[in-house]
Amino acid sequence: MIAELHGKISKNAAKLHDRLEDQLTGDFFGVLRYVPFNEGMKKILLETEMPGENDNTIHTDISSIDAYEWSQNIEFWPRIQSTEPDVIIKIADIMILIEVKLDSGLSSDDDTDYAKALEEENKTNANQLDREARTLLEKSEDLRPILILLAPAKSAYSIYKDVCERRLPSLKKVSFGLLTWEKVLESIANINCDDPFKRVIFTDLKLLLQRKGFERFKSFLVGDIVEPSYWTFSVNFSFTDNSFIQKGVYYEFG
Repeated sequence: MIAELHGKISKNAAKLHDRLEDQLTGDFFGVLRYVPFNEGMKKILLETEMPGENDNTIHTDISSIDAYEWSQNIEFWPRIQSTEPDVIIKIADIMILIEVKLDSGLSSDDDTDYAKALEEENKTNANQLDREARTLLEKSEDLRPILILLAPAKSAYSIYKDVCERRLPSLKKVSFGLLTWEKVLESIANINCDDPFKRVIFTDLKLLLQRKGFERFKSFLVGDIVEPSYWTFSVNFSFTDNSFIQKGVYYEFG
């Protein structure tokens, strides 16, 4: 509904397939507005990490927020100069810009020679996240700026690592964090709620993200398979039968 109200989906839904990312953004954050900030959005944002950083300043900043009703604090797809951030949340003394990804990467020119040439000339409009960081710095005024990339784990870590390695100017001036849809789903699933109406909201959000395929694989009794950690498995085969193996003959080993 939120995506359609903001014109991200056509009236006849003819381009719905191309707007799944916007639809998910509107559905997810739009529904969360009905839940007090401390009981929903705050718990989800606390899952944000800053890989490679010694201190998670985002976690510290989010922890300090104490808010209840917050529907007037969130803005969807505001057109600000040359950018259109997915979500902006102004709450307490913090301004949070969230860039949402579903299956796509960053804007199409980010990995081109043209984009790299612009960066070399110190023009900060080549990379989508750097553009949004600059927008955040300009609009946050006295608020502490936080930029969060929300994406599936399969692409989130590689995008985050690549952007950090490029040491883009504006990104170095904001708190830049990473949040995966998989962690969001786990956070929602772990919320205990006695209120039956809020419980319906959390259940629907959980089912939505499960339908999108964001449930993480858990097995082998080794804990969660979490990027960017890597697990190595080895299998040893041992045959005690010394019979001669003949071509064209089938064998069964028990």
